[in-house]
Amino acid sequence: MRLLLALLLVTNIVYANSKLETVKTSCILQSEYSGKTLEQQKEVLINQAKRDALEELYGSLIVSKTNVENGKLISDKIKQKAIGAIRVKGNPKFYNGENFGEICSDIKAYITEKDLEKYSQKQVSLKNFCFNDTTVATKDIKYKAKEKAYREILTKYKPSLRNISLEEAQELIHKFNISKDKFDFNTGSYCFDAIGSVYPYELELYKAKPTSHKKKKEEVVREVPRVVETKSNTLKKITFANDYLEGQVSYKIVGDEAHVDIFIDNIYRSLKGGVSVSFPQFTNSRRILDTSSNKASTLKVYKKGSKLWNAKLKKVIRSSYLLIEGWQTSWRKHNMQSISLVIDMYKMDELVLNVRAVLVNGKKQLLLPAYGREDQQDFPVKQIIIKR
Repeated sequence: MRLLLALLLVTNIVYANSKLETVKTSCILQSEYSGKTLEQQKEVLINQAKRDALEELYGSLIVSKTNVENGKLISDKIKQKAIGAIRVKGNPKFYNGENFGEICSDIKAYITEKDLEKYSQKQVSLKNFCFNDTTVATKDIKYKAKEKAYREILTKYKPSLRNISLEEAQELIHKFNISKDKFDFNTGSYCFDAIGSVYPYELELYKAKPTSHKKKKEEVVREVPRVVETKSNTLKKITFANDYLEGQVSYKIVGDEAHVDIFIDNIYRSLKGGVSVSFPQFTNSRRILDTSSNKASTLKVYKKGSKLWNAKLKKVIRSSYLLIEGWQTSWRKHNMQSISLVIDMYKMDELVLNVRAVLVNGKKQLLLPAYGREDQQDFPVKQIIIKR
């Protein structure tokens, strides 16, 4: 009897942890969607609730390393696929919200275990994997063996990745462990067992990065931000940099939505630091339809009235508009922090973003940009105006 109860308990725990079903509430102000019919407004509510349900239903399966493909976060594509798999059970409930002109909806969102499996991490094992290349110096054998093992793991899911570099492969393999390694001096072979973990959907969406040559450091002017804007029919890019940080903001308009990706690279040394984007037109996050960052960053949202530090006053103030901030306690050199956003621009002619980044070196703050237009906290920012 005790064994049966124990089995039932284990079964219930497994089902609860999978979180295949959840109830979500979403609200909008009708005045912000006055050009849409009631049915279209209901559709907005349902889609918003699905986005809110994403992390609860899929959990950490969707929160993986942030990879970049042509300036666009691959994790965004994975999220869109996952959102498309979320279903609504029964009929949504629509009703008036607590605020004037507000309408809300309750939906019961669910996915199947098969949907969950598509985004599960997969382990690949290599037994007695050996590397032997007489043209490789002894000091480089371990590095080259690891590179070959990475390729072996990835090609099991995507054969076209057989020539991928170790740097690119490390972005796709989330865990990699070597055991029972040994070197045979007679044959020059380095052999080991290895286990690597991958997300099949990441590999499906991944495209190899084009070869590029890094700019020499002397080409970067100390503390003078460079600004380059590249225009195209679909994608616009703005870059700015100094001796410590290099930034790129890319964006495009898709219907009534602005898709914005912010990438900041630490080119100085490993320190704590973060990336911030604020919205002078917004007091809350209602128009932020989706937001994500790379796995190492902690993302926080501060609406109007939040407590923030002011650089000039040297004291805490109350914010006057929306701020989103990503932070890393250990931001390694040549690692990138990113913030990806989908913003509702319905009935907006332009969208204003204030972007900045900082490295903290003891009591000294290394800012990007170092000077210029300032935000509500009196920090210099790169202001970007996205026009319809």
